[in-house]
Amino acid sequence: MTGTSRAGMRLRLAGIAVAGVVTQYGLSGMSRRAGHASLAAALCVLGAFAVAGYVRRSRAAGQDTRTRIGWGLAALASGVWSAGNATLMVEGLTGDPWADRSRTTPGELLCLAAVLVVPVAMMVVARSKGGFEARLRRFVDVTVISAALFFISWELVLRHTLAGAAPALVLTSLVAPALEIVAGATALVLLARSVATGVNALTLQVSSMLVYTVVTIVYVDNLAAGRPTYAAGVGGGYLIATALSALASRYPTPPVGSIEAELTSGAWALLPYVPVAMAFLTAVYLHATHGILDTVQLWILLSTAVLVLFRQFLNVRTNVGLLHDLTVQRARLAHQAQHDVLTGLANRARFTALAAQALHRAERTTGVAVVLIDLDGFKGVNDTLGHAAGDELLKATAERLLRGVREGDTVARLGGDEFVLLLPEVLDRDEALTVARRVLSELSAPLMLAGAVLPIRGSAGVAVRLLPGGQLDQLLREADIALYQAKGEGRNTVRCYDPADPDAATDRVSLTADLRLALHRDEFEVYYQPIVELATGLTVGCEALVRWRHPTRGVLAPGAFLDLAEQLGLVADLGNWVLRDACRQGALWQAERPGLELSVNLSASQLNEPDLVEQVRAVLVATGLNPAVLTLELTEAVLLTDVSNAAKMLNALKGLGVRIALDDFGTGYSSLSHLKRLPVDTLKIDKSFVDPIGEHSPDSENGERVAQAVLQIARTFGFNVVAEGIEDASQAERLRQLECPQAQGYHFDRPLAAAGLTKRLQQEKALASAR
Repeated sequence: MTGTSRAGMRLRLAGIAVAGVVTQYGLSGMSRRAGHASLAAALCVLGAFAVAGYVRRSRAAGQDTRTRIGWGLAALASGVWSAGNATLMVEGLTGDPWADRSRTTPGELLCLAAVLVVPVAMMVVARSKGGFEARLRRFVDVTVISAALFFISWELVLRHTLAGAAPALVLTSLVAPALEIVAGATALVLLARSVATGVNALTLQVSSMLVYTVVTIVYVDNLAAGRPTYAAGVGGGYLIATALSALASRYPTPPVGSIEAELTSGAWALLPYVPVAMAFLTAVYLHATHGILDTVQLWILLSTAVLVLFRQFLNVRTNVGLLHDLTVQRARLAHQAQHDVLTGLANRARFTALAAQALHRAERTTGVAVVLIDLDGFKGVNDTLGHAAGDELLKATAERLLRGVREGDTVARLGGDEFVLLLPEVLDRDEALTVARRVLSELSAPLMLAGAVLPIRGSAGVAVRLLPGGQLDQLLREADIALYQAKGEGRNTVRCYDPADPDAATDRVSLTADLRLALHRDEFEVYYQPIVELATGLTVGCEALVRWRHPTRGVLAPGAFLDLAEQLGLVADLGNWVLRDACRQGALWQAERPGLELSVNLSASQLNEPDLVEQVRAVLVATGLNPAVLTLELTEAVLLTDVSNAAKMLNALKGLGVRIALDDFGTGYSSLSHLKRLPVDTLKIDKSFVDPIGEHSPDSENGERVAQAVLQIARTFGFNVVAEGIEDASQAERLRQLECPQAQGYHFDRPLAAAGLTKRLQQEKALASAR
């Protein structure tokens, strides 16, 4: 409520109070008959005003069925109250029904019926928090307060009223006050729980119910004493109660679920217990002055005591439940504080604590090892399939890591795609390396993810502390250095930290700083590995491979810096530079060897760039290279992460006139259906299937079978085939026998600088001319 609305509410309440006082004063100057009729008329008008407000409230939009029913019942109660007072007015005008108190009048019966409906309506509207036990506690609270109020009313009014009342007046003299007491108790409970919601329709209506309760008790006492029923403040009190009810119909409903399940804190929490305390003080007073309580008082007091005890039992039960919930919540929070939310593995904090304990407990006969594991190509999965697929990949990785470790080892996720193993009891470095290799082998099984079958590959760095003590930070630094070295040697590799290499600790830091500036310093260079036709041995194409001509380290192969470039977000820029430089050189070679094909690799980062097609088009225009001689290579794993989007992008690239090659074929678990959907021109057999060929071993037979299968698939779909990684003449000869059309590898030539490949092409041209 704003300050203005609070001031307005105070003025309205003050106006109602003044109206009640004025009404009571005016009635005292009237005859009994005129006073009753006038009061009934005023209450009838106010009741009609309330009916109109509650009916409008029940029809308002945006309310659920229960709230509509509650306000409908409130309208019914106000309507019955108005009808009762209208009846009393007619009775007063046609006679003096109050002169003969041997019966209950119809008007009084209607007003009594209204009293029955009002608390029901308010309980329906006052939707509180909590379930069955909360409703049971509310019911017990109402019953306890009702018993206490009845005890007090019995001593002050009801016992004396019933002593001289005619049997026909029992309804008016006992039942009506009892019902009003229940309504008042309900009002007290609701008021104590809803006071935090501020002044609204509910708080005004329950305040009205409280006034009704007090006034009705006085009304019954007036009947017993032979006074006019509106005497002793009854007339003004009924007017105030009815006016509050009418005002409630114009105020907003409290929000659903805003009523507290338990009593609010502070002074309002004591409100329902005031009648109980007064009842017991009254009992003490009666026992002290009269020495005994009558039967009714004794039973009421005993019942109240039993209910109070039952209520305390409910409190204890609730507190036990809350304590259990609190314990569970604390355990959950403690678990969350020590574990990764996504994978359920130990997090960095728990790993640090366990590792510190393991280092402290390490004996001289055993040591402690940590294994840092980083997923290869995780960023590509995130970029192509989205973060949801990346999360699934991380969860699958966690499950496989847990399967690969020993009992007693700890698997933790440090963040992103970085995991760590804690091996608390290892005899030597070999044991730690064995676990690391087993874990990477467990990881490498294909995974179905977002409709594609992908391999999970990782690199691992191992650090071992074989003596007691040692600092965890140092051990992690050593493992990180080993991980960096493993990535530099190739994917799916394990390296163990070698303390004999003192410069390894600073190597990665300095390389990172140099790599950020390498493009601007023009330190990269494109090398070209020849692709030869196996039938003739002539160079028919070349694959562009980037090299970093480092100012102090010399020429670095891609394995030494590509993963680092990916982490730094430099891969896309580097790939675009390679494409431009290679196409420029390829256009120059067309004069020396027309039709010489040029293959350039595209990374996952480049494939995800929305303007990739325009970039390639711009490079072709700027360099003048014929699109027909340009082949864009993508790894099988990159293409299969999202086949639909990859197919759209490749078709757009094919529209430029370039060719598409599927690199590392056989490692990404592609199916024939994928090959039919992708606009591929060339399959490149992965080196891992070529290596065993010519060795006269089971692996050699398997390699030949794979090569034969790829060649058969290529013939079926009309693809060209290039075998990668040819190391010796026996491999080349066997592939020639299998009718593999093209190959590349160190057997033919290493990757050459542009000048070196130019010289090779000139030599071939000279030999051809000599023939």
